[in-house]
Amino acid sequence: MTHWHTDGFRPGGTWRNGLWRVGVSALLLSVMGTAVHAAPPAGPKTGPSGTHDDGPAEPMVVPLQTRDGVQLKCTFYPSTKGKKAVPVVILHEWKGKRSDYKDLALFLQSKGHAVMVPDLRGHGESTTMRIGPDKTITLKAIKIKKKDIELMVLEDMEAVKRFLRDEKNNEGELNLEKLCIIGVEMGAVVAANWALLDWDTPVFPPPHKRGQDVKALVLVSPEWSFKGVSMAPAIENAKLQANLSIMLMVGSKDTKALEAAEKIENKLARFHPEPADGEAKSKKTLYMVKLDTSLQGAKLVNQVELKTDRIISGFIDLRLVEQSFPWSERRRP
Repeated sequence: MTHWHTDGFRPGGTWRNGLWRVGVSALLLSVMGTAVHAAPPAGPKTGPSGTHDDGPAEPMVVPLQTRDGVQLKCTFYPSTKGKKAVPVVILHEWKGKRSDYKDLALFLQSKGHAVMVPDLRGHGESTTMRIGPDKTITLKAIKIKKKDIELMVLEDMEAVKRFLRDEKNNEGELNLEKLCIIGVEMGAVVAANWALLDWDTPVFPPPHKRGQDVKALVLVSPEWSFKGVSMAPAIENAKLQANLSIMLMVGSKDTKALEAAEKIENKLARFHPEPADGEAKSKKTLYMVKLDTSLQGAKLVNQVELKTDRIISGFIDLRLVEQSFPWSERRRP
């Protein structure tokens, strides 16, 4: 596994206030590009094909309804790359909200990616559930239980996927075959379990393909389990792991968070061996990013000096942008 550090000097290289690593130069170059980022301003909207380069299109608020009646609020950041656009879904932590990841979403959008950030049920603006023609109830994060986490996987993420598939992929505005999920703390548990669900979907040939779209996961301050929902089924599934690239990211000065991330790394290692000598480093599929801080979750992601946005962007470039996953239209069987 490639390990990253942010504590200055390491044998073989110096880079003050930056990152030292062994291995893939493409990721290193992507991180070294600029010192500190400011969120890029939204530019003019694109047309239906989303192929011109006049700058990022305006983010749009997207209301979705799950099959069990939850009114989800999401923000979609369109790409200008059309069928070449990598779709990225960002999932927040417990008691978090989508606006916490605006800067990361804008940065990834500026790199040409199509970014979807939902408020998961009970969080942010996704607190209303319709239980009858004229009756609703209010969902609260503080009352989230195991069943609600499972429904985030089964219902919330499926609603997000339907939007990306039916309204964006099929309009040629992104390539669902290159789907990346960024999950933070609780969101990491949801991301891993939904990736498993996605790869358990029965296989239909194009244009009726329904699943096996998640190709990369970024798990930030990941927790082995949350509210009784474990990562184990996904982390220990050989079929899923054979088809995923994974980056783990954690603040190394928090012992508990570091132990959780290293436990996941150790479980994944047998499915993601280091490339043999002489093989292209582009074959690497597992990365561990240890940042020299006690910050975790959204605070870790949003600490500009750590350049987490550039690390994540470099990983997406290497494992998705530079890989061949041809676009295909999706129609219902």
